[in-house]
Amino acid sequence: MEIINFSEKTFREIPDQDNPAFMTKKEWDKIGENGCLLITKQEQQKPPYKNCGRLCVFLITPQERPEEEETTTYLGLFWELKDAMLFAETYSFRR
Repeated sequence: MEIINFSEKTFREIPDQDNPAFMTKKEWDKIGENGCLLITKQEQQKPPYKNCGRLCVFLITPQERPEEEETTTYLGLFWELKDAMLFAETYSFRR
């Protein structure tokens, strides 16, 4: 499973044409993948007692109609990119 690093952008800042969450199941099948892991910058920083990180890791699951069906699953929140990458690598290895 591929890990896509957009750690310098929030989910909303990723252009739709570059965001794997908006790919259809057909597009995923065409490249021979069944989703990916996406690392993004957190949308907004909240007080530390509610939030413990600045980078989000999402699982992107292909859907027939991504504009109508949920394609993202939130997996974790991390302060450091190295920790987010390690988590994503471990998660992808176990799938």
